[in-house]
Amino acid sequence: MADNDRRKITIRIADLPAYSLLADEQEEEEYRLAAKEVTSYLNAYRGRVKSLDKEQQISIVALTMARRSFQYQRLYEALAAEREAVQKEQRDVLTDFEQKLDKILLDIEPGD
Repeated sequence: MADNDRRKITIRIADLPAYSLLADEQEEEEYRLAAKEVTSYLNAYRGRVKSLDKEQQISIVALTMARRSFQYQRLYEALAAEREAVQKEQRDVLTDFEQKLDKILLDIEPGD
């Protein structure tokens, strides 16, 4: 996507300094939703552990979110493998059905 299709947006996470970046319309929504989610995690974590500084808190949140991302990736891969197995089973059933139907149709003699 060309830079002229992108606009400058400002993102703020919790009480941290805001920063600007370029994003197209879809990316802007994704960035804003991501910032909201990070803020939610950070605020929840800060409510439980007050002894760490902001950098440590952000590191823990990043680690937590990265772990969740890996969990989603594993789930996606498991579902994709399951879908492939179901599709293979469907292809096998259809192939078997077609073979049986061909045999039935080919065994019919004219005038039957």
